[in-house]
Parts: sequence; C-alpha cells; structure tokens
Amino acid sequence: TVVDENDAAIPGAVVSISPSEIKLRTDFDGKFSTSLNEGNYSYIVSFTGYPDATGTFALTADLNTVIRMEMKSEQLNIVV
Repeated sequence: TVVDENDAAIPGAVVSISPSEIKLRTDFDGKFSTSLNEGNYSYIVSFTGYPDATGTFALTADLNTVIRMEMKSEQLNIVV
C-alpha cells in the first residue's frame, strides 16, 4: 500500500519493481499486487508532487508492506 505523510492512500502511483522490470499502478486504496517469486527486490514509487520513494524488500508469500511518500516542499521564487 502506498500512502502519504498523513497515511492517506495515494491512488495512481507508479510502482516499479526491479530486477523484474514490472511497473504497476496503485488502485483507489493505494494498493498494488503482483505475482513474483519469493526473493529480494528493489522498488521505486513515483507520483506527481512527491519525490520518488525507493527501497528494498524481501518478498514472502504473506508480505503486506506500506510505502510512505513525503510531499516535497518547494521554495517559491517571487519576481517583483
């Protein structure tokens, strides 16, 4: 499940899993699933307005994980 800093689901986030080359989109509840063999994988989660979330996980048959994304704060430049 992919959530924001307030634990709200992020629907439509893109989850890339390597080395499998699989790319998935989260559903309305921020959830995603795939059929992979058990093992070690890396992920990158992308969503507009957030920096990419990256990490690794050991996939097991009953794995349920939460990936938390933090909104990036941008400095505004004001021209007068």
